[in-house]
Amino acid sequence: MDNLEQLATEFRDAIDRLIASDTSISTYGFKARFPHGQCLNSSQMLATYLKDKGIEDVSVISGTIGNMGSHAWVTVKDVIVDITADQFEDYIYPKVFVAAESNLHSSYSSELAMFQDLGQELSGTYGKVLRYL
Repeated sequence: MDNLEQLATEFRDAIDRLIASDTSISTYGFKARFPHGQCLNSSQMLATYLKDKGIEDVSVISGTIGNMGSHAWVTVKDVIVDITADQFEDYIYPKVFVAAESNLHSSYSSELAMFQDLGQELSGTYGKVLRYL
């Protein structure tokens, strides 16, 4: 789990550095709102990065709470990896959360999200994030 936390932390730090320095990021409001509303984009990019690093059993999970909204995160086997959990004011989570269980994540009715290719715009953002690693 230590290697997983290290990789996730490096990736989140790279996103933070990219956002602080690059004015051309436009992916669905990524720069203006991160981490708010960017959990699915971030999770898809993180999942791609972890797979590229040889991590197996990587999934993107999407969850909902009634009409209140949705959230997405990554799991590796049964471990939750969330690089946007710090967006929630009702929960105190670090910028990178890696654990086997969580009150936040268990409150969502969750399911495996369809893992898709990043698409042209998100691929461009992913490429920019990689430059900061």
